[in-house]
Amino acid sequence: PAPSCSLALTELFRPSEHEPLAGGEWDEARVEDAIRMIVADAEAAFDGTRWPWHPGDGEEWADADLYIGGAGVISALDELGSTGWEDAAVSFIDRYRARPSPWDEDPVETSYHFGELGIALVAFKLTGDTGIADRIRELLLAGLDSAANEVMYGAPGSMLAAEAMLAWTGEPRWDEAWRAAAERVEAARDSDGLWISHIGGQSARYLGPAPGYAGNMRAFT
Repeated sequence: PAPSCSLALTELFRPSEHEPLAGGEWDEARVEDAIRMIVADAEAAFDGTRWPWHPGDGEEWADADLYIGGAGVISALDELGSTGWEDAAVSFIDRYRARPSPWDEDPVETSYHFGELGIALVAFKLTGDTGIADRIRELLLAGLDSAANEVMYGAPGSMLAAEAMLAWTGEPRWDEAWRAAAERVEAARDSDGLWISHIGGQSARYLGPAPGYAGNMRAFT
């Protein structure tokens, strides 16, 4: 941990902010039923072009990306066995291009979480489209010089994208891309093992998965 970290480990979990455990023995069938209900609810909420914006998230600002948009929902549904999302996954690439996330003053298309990179990654997984694969590589390499130094915007996210593409295709170009990104990330690392992340005009050192040390180390594993 960073010597300057002032947050006590006991403060990372506050029971008052969580629902208590229900108790009882583990019931796999009950859990599977709950998952099926969640999947069915998400499938039914899709209106043919997008999922509704939750009012608890405040003013609507994006609906396509991996972090808070349709690509992320499709990725989750695919992991849970839901099928038939190929066309929708591709459509979210076009939706992003028409309306990039205003999270930044200058939207970053190379961002794994907020940009076209993550959206295209989901679309490729479902379609295997070679044109999308070429676009992913273009975005991946274009983002290597990012000063973010973390998973959401920077080269560590590019490493995760390259890792996935290598697993899905076995093509050597993705191993080469991963190594190029890894070299940049390692070069930006401070002597104590942490990174300074430059995001939204602010610079700080984080320990978490996104942004932070844990996320960067995951990209190396």
